[in-house]
Amino acid sequence: YEARRRAYGPAHPATVQGANNLWLWRAGGGRAGEAAAALRELAATAAAALGPDHSLALTVRHNLGHALLLAGDLAAAEAETRACLT
Repeated sequence: YEARRRAYGPAHPATVQGANNLWLWRAGGGRAGEAAAALRELAATAAAALGPDHSLALTVRHNLGHALLLAGDLAAAEAETRACLT
């Protein structure tokens, strides 16, 4: 992820994909709260760079919902997941 960030910048699709994967793994590894915060920021970056309806931007938002669920914030997890469907 860091190599992609240095090479392409933070908003490039390869960087966004790498960061998405990193934070998804960390969410599953017991760092869900930290991952949710990072994925929220990444979702904003992806939407601004790629558009809010781009498949990668929506994937990041879906994974944000998953991280929120793992962090125990069920209401926010549901809201984020539903927002990806509309």
